[in-house]
Amino acid sequence: AAHSAGAQVHEGGTYLAMEGPQFSSLAESKLYRSWGCDVIGMTNMPEAKLAIIGDGKMGLAVRGLAVAAGFDVVAFLGEADVSSIGPTPTQLAGADVAIEFTMPTAAPANIVACARAGVPVVCGTTGWADQRSRVEAAVREAGGALFASPNFSVGVHLFSRIVAFAAAELAAIAE
Repeated sequence: AAHSAGAQVHEGGTYLAMEGPQFSSLAESKLYRSWGCDVIGMTNMPEAKLAIIGDGKMGLAVRGLAVAAGFDVVAFLGEADVSSIGPTPTQLAGADVAIEFTMPTAAPANIVACARAGVPVVCGTTGWADQRSRVEAAVREAGGALFASPNFSVGVHLFSRIVAFAAAELAAIAE
């Protein structure tokens, strides 16, 4: 088809496709050329920009997975970074979405602050159900979006106990 259209055709070569454009640099292009890549192509879709609120175990895990998956973590905020009224728009640094994993005492303010800043929130913090209706109303009033996970730690705990029980029963049978 290219020949019949009069286009110049190159036989052979290596094409490197990667996400872009935010992670491209001259140094990266030179590196890819040193690997023998003849043509380097990028998508024109920017990576999703994430703000991660919470620098504990879950926040660190989310940050690592986000970077590995190609997301652009524009803010990583811990307890020392965020006031009692939640993160500021400046701290959210133009994020497309905020991932919130903090404490039950901090989550409601963080969620409402994100909604008021126009940043949708995915909240993995549990233990703030007593404030959920107030928070949801504030998010709606701000025209925001919230996805809050249910408390699955009870289910995980029960599953662990069931597995331990089953293991003990199977061990008794094997004897």
